[in-house]
Amino acid sequence: MKNHEQSNAEKEWENLLDPRALKSRLIFFSLYIASYEHLKSCIVDRIKDFFTHGFDESGWKVDSKYQAELRGTGKKHLTEQSVAWLQKMNAIDA
Repeated sequence: MKNHEQSNAEKEWENLLDPRALKSRLIFFSLYIASYEHLKSCIVDRIKDFFTHGFDESGWKVDSKYQAELRGTGKKHLTEQSVAWLQKMNAIDA
C-alpha cells in the first residue's frame, strides 16, 4: 500500500514540475493576478480619484462624506468597502 501511495505522490510531483505544464500554470496565474490588480485598481483608485479634491501638506484631500460612507459599510478592507459602496449606489449588483 505504501509503495502505491509513494508512486502516486512521485507522479504528482513529476506532473507538477513538468516544464511545459509549469510554464502554462505560471502564465495563467500571472494573467489572473494582473487581471485582479487591474480590476481592484478600477474599483478603488478611479472612484477615489473622482472624490479627491486637491491636496495639501498632509497629502490628497478625499471627500470626507465618501470616506465615512466607505467606513460605514462594515467591511475591513478598502476593496471590499468600495464594492459594498458601489452596490449601495446601485452601480453594480451582487
